[in-house]
Amino acid sequence: MHKKHFFPDLDIEGAVGLAPKVYSVQQFCETYGIGRNLFYKMLAEGAGPKIMKLGRRTLISREAAEEWRRQIEENTSQSRSSRSHPFSGRTL
Repeated sequence: MHKKHFFPDLDIEGAVGLAPKVYSVQQFCETYGIGRNLFYKMLAEGAGPKIMKLGRRTLISREAAEEWRRQIEENTSQSRSSRSHPFSGRTL
């Protein structure tokens, strides 16, 4: 039986303030405004979010994304005093 929804046209994934429980790499990159190349570079350097594999899919939990974001914020605020780039460790 089909359940009736009060707002059938509402796209929950795109609704403001509601985040999915897991992100695909594409969703994560779109959400955080980074490219896939940078995402995979960060993973290789150990600076990316924790990931999980489900079959061939790479997924990032909401908690891992939030933890990654907090870490980037901390690294950025710490690096401002030394003026280094938060991903590469290079001085600007």
